[in-house]
Amino acid sequence: MFDQKVLKLLRSGMLFYEMEVSEIGKALEELEAKIVTVRKDEFVFYQEEEPRFILVLLDGQVVVGRDSPDGRRSVMAKFSDPGDMFGEVYSFLRHPYDCFSIAEKDS
Repeated sequence: MFDQKVLKLLRSGMLFYEMEVSEIGKALEELEAKIVTVRKDEFVFYQEEEPRFILVLLDGQVVVGRDSPDGRRSVMAKFSDPGDMFGEVYSFLRHPYDCFSIAEKDS
């Protein structure tokens, strides 16, 4: 069961826009959704990993970046707003990530 604060936050995002809080709760239960804590400097997902989830930031900050063949790391985007979705395109396309995501703060 998800608390009301999380459900209201999700309702403000694109994925659950205009749904009732109770409907969001039921949908999350059906999808077997879970809240996961990722500590600072831990990976959320790795480059070339198969996507398994739709990711929504509830708190903290994550970056999405890419490692080049010569070992250089570049940051493509930062997400720090509660409700930000990231990496969802890969889930919908069923395509491995061509980037990584790492927590810059506990998230």
